[in-house]
Amino acid sequence: MLHRQNFVFRASIFLVVGLASPALLGQSTAFTYQGRLDADGSPADGLHDVRFRLFDAAEGGRQVGDLLCADDVDVVDGLFTVILDFEQQFATPQERHLEIEVRRDTGLNCNNPTGFVVLAPRQQLTAAPLASHARSAFALDAADGSPADAVFVDNAGNVGIGTTTPATKLHVNGVASEGVRIQGAADGAANLAWLAFHDVDG
Repeated sequence: MLHRQNFVFRASIFLVVGLASPALLGQSTAFTYQGRLDADGSPADGLHDVRFRLFDAAEGGRQVGDLLCADDVDVVDGLFTVILDFEQQFATPQERHLEIEVRRDTGLNCNNPTGFVVLAPRQQLTAAPLASHARSAFALDAADGSPADAVFVDNAGNVGIGTTTPATKLHVNGVASEGVRIQGAADGAANLAWLAFHDVDG
């Protein structure tokens, strides 16, 4: 029988340094999560399973990214460390909040939800993970500050203009009555512009 413990959780977040050379692979999206876990009023010890979800709000909201499972985490005097990687979920000015679930290890796979206790409140992630993109521009705001994410590049290299979920190599999402315009102001045969479209066979 599973014993439902009362967990109290405190944590700090640090960027992982040296996972990959920035010159070769770019800035890593992984970061180190260091936490302190108390169970029934005392520092927890032994193996625990910890699950992490990322949301766009402190309560409710929408889950962003995948569920991360840390199976058989060794907790010593209440302290533990895990490495988390939600990939490019921080390549946005929107808020990100971390929800944590924990249970003492029971031998069950971490993907089995039985016995997990959700720790509240969610923790807002601020400086550390967001700083992992300080040297790379995944989103570009307009010069006047509106709208945000005017140009966005996703993991696959798809470029979105007016959208943060580009479905193709170049995805332009227009608004109002005129969505997209390609205009050339030059006159004369020497000043021509070409726009070509091909099917999958070229």
